[in-house]
Amino acid sequence: MEEKMPKNIVILGGGYGGIRTALDVGRFLKNNDTTAHNWTLHIIDKSDSHVFTPNLYEMATVLKEDASAWNIKKAVALEFSEIFTGLPIHYKQDVVLEIDTKNKKIVLRDGQPLNYEILVLALGCETNFFNIEGLEGNSSSLKTVEHAVIIRNAINTIISSQNTGQEAHIAIGGGGPTGVELAGELTRFIHKKCSFKENKNCRKIKITIFEAGDTILNGLPSATINSVRYRLNKLGVNIKEKTSILKAEKEFLYIKNPDQQEEKVFCDLLIWAGGTKISPLLEAIVAPKDKKGRCLVESSLEVKLQSTDSNTNPQHIYAIGDLICFTDTRTGKPLPGTAYIAIEEGKVVAKNIIGKISKSENNKISYSAPKFYPFAIPLGGKYAIFSFGSISMSGFWGWLVRIFIDLRYFLSILPPHKAVPFWIKSVLLMIKND
Repeated sequence: MEEKMPKNIVILGGGYGGIRTALDVGRFLKNNDTTAHNWTLHIIDKSDSHVFTPNLYEMATVLKEDASAWNIKKAVALEFSEIFTGLPIHYKQDVVLEIDTKNKKIVLRDGQPLNYEILVLALGCETNFFNIEGLEGNSSSLKTVEHAVIIRNAINTIISSQNTGQEAHIAIGGGGPTGVELAGELTRFIHKKCSFKENKNCRKIKITIFEAGDTILNGLPSATINSVRYRLNKLGVNIKEKTSILKAEKEFLYIKNPDQQEEKVFCDLLIWAGGTKISPLLEAIVAPKDKKGRCLVESSLEVKLQSTDSNTNPQHIYAIGDLICFTDTRTGKPLPGTAYIAIEEGKVVAKNIIGKISKSENNKISYSAPKFYPFAIPLGGKYAIFSFGSISMSGFWGWLVRIFIDLRYFLSILPPHKAVPFWIKSVLLMIKND
């Protein structure tokens, strides 16, 4: 009798949600030989590493004297081979070209097509330039280690350039967490760089956040927003809310101010942190979507497809992380795209996959929005604002909580002998920034 080939569980994306799903399912398969004989777990990502994104802004503002590009990567990126050591998880570095839901197949750039029985979409989001003229070609984003190094080098060039008497201007498009955290850290970086003897005469630099919405950090409590505004103003950061970017050129921005008047603003460097969109791969297959194009999901975090006429069998396709819109029934608002939310979603998807492959599919788990979720916003130096429900703190104690939150995460995906050294390395680089 011919032996059956094992069926494939395929996870696309190695971000927070994808990693959590893979680890939970992988550990189940490791401890259940019979099930593992019938199922194979794959995870595919275009990178060789899981990027710890909260540290990217720190790495974009570390002095060349303190860290090379290689050291930056070692402090912000964890290799998948290290994370999945000892687990029955098949990791492949590749680019997904097509998701063929009709034939349940993933088409890859460098490898053979991969069939799936269960699919998890955890691809994250791409930068959304909103069709603003010149924006993509005249701005830098902050999503990868390479982006962090590019921004760091550009800022060094601005600081070290001949003092022409004209104030330099660094603009940040978008007042979300990335924008405000980067702005706060930039002030410390510039101060430290200009304090060196050889840079005593460096150019004066202005930093401005341009936020098209009514407020920075939209969706967070107003008390937190006010605290962030106060801290950034104290650091010398200009905040322009209700101000949208209309066009970007090499040295100029065209903006629309709160009075709906257009202005032309000189700009040495534009860092774009103003929006995201789901991968074009998902546009054609996923329905319905919200007004931002994100997938709407069932409570089990399964997605609905554009068309399933050709395949009446259940699709078993889940989506998690930044690419989905999950509405909090208590507030009527979508949950924010934070690491904490993505990890919790990954846990629920893992439980539903385990239920499916262990023949207890009827016991599907529903994801419910947490009443409170923690967030920590670092704002330059050893200063952060931390909040979790009724608990809040700012300054050094907020920063201390934040770095121990990081340690807790590293311990959740790595054994202690790997997690602690990685954490120490990243904290030491943060301290050098200060």
